[in-house]
Amino acid sequence: MQWSCFFQSPRYLEITRKYHLVSPDLRPLICSYIGVKENMTVLDVGCGSGFFTRLVAENMTAGRVVGVDIDAVHIDAAKKIIGADGLTERIEFITADALALPFADDSFDLVTSQTFFNVVKGSENALAEMIRVTKNGGVVASLDNMTLGNQTWHTGYYQELAWLTRFRVLEKKVLQMFMMIYPLGKIAAGIPTSEIPHFFAARGLKNVRIYGLGRVFSLSNAAMDAAEKAEYIHCLYEDSWEKVHNYRQLPQITQYITNAELDEYLALLTQYRDYQLALIGENLIWDWNGGGNLLTVADVVK
Repeated sequence: MQWSCFFQSPRYLEITRKYHLVSPDLRPLICSYIGVKENMTVLDVGCGSGFFTRLVAENMTAGRVVGVDIDAVHIDAAKKIIGADGLTERIEFITADALALPFADDSFDLVTSQTFFNVVKGSENALAEMIRVTKNGGVVASLDNMTLGNQTWHTGYYQELAWLTRFRVLEKKVLQMFMMIYPLGKIAAGIPTSEIPHFFAARGLKNVRIYGLGRVFSLSNAAMDAAEKAEYIHCLYEDSWEKVHNYRQLPQITQYITNAELDEYLALLTQYRDYQLALIGENLIWDWNGGGNLLTVADVVK
């Protein structure tokens, strides 16, 4: 299963991490917690589209940051983003397997990851590789969702619209089709976030410390401006359309949904996008979700 094709595209990772997970005020705080300093060599494992990799690099004026991911589509997207941001001199992205990192022992001062240990098959081998490439006295850090779902949410105070009711019915059917073909339990084959602190300590990392970080998102939020809301709406629309197209190439989808239903869903998806764009600036609906992240940080002693 290609992660970027059937689960999380680079576009989805970028937009959700930008608005759901890490507000600008938290970024320097996260870097402080994980010990980012000038002239460090940093590795970000399972970097996806490179959001967390860039977060670290943007809080350094000198040093080297490398991001690795097994999915070449994510790496290609990450390279394009840093090219547009002018960060190519300080960041390098490499397609590589986290279970066999292509670096010598003791290569990095800091090794990070975001929502990686929840999904990687072979968590023990992955951590062993991260420790191997970290210098003595260096740091390993992991930022993870406390749950892959939303811990608190509200479905919003929408008008009673027949087309929106039908859209929700079809949306549920599409999501069920996704899950039947690629069950989340098989995709996210790592360890629960609640076990990561002990997991680090049991494998020899020292001075394990944890920090709780919240996440919350709503298009009704007046803290977001209209341009930010439009960016989010367009990105989620394009991601949903592309994901349905990818699944439509699989013969087994007809066991769960018909082509006519998919066509209707996509038409209503477009209507929903236009509906949301027309409501930019509203402060009443409050369809929102939130949750927590756990940042686990530990020292490497060899």
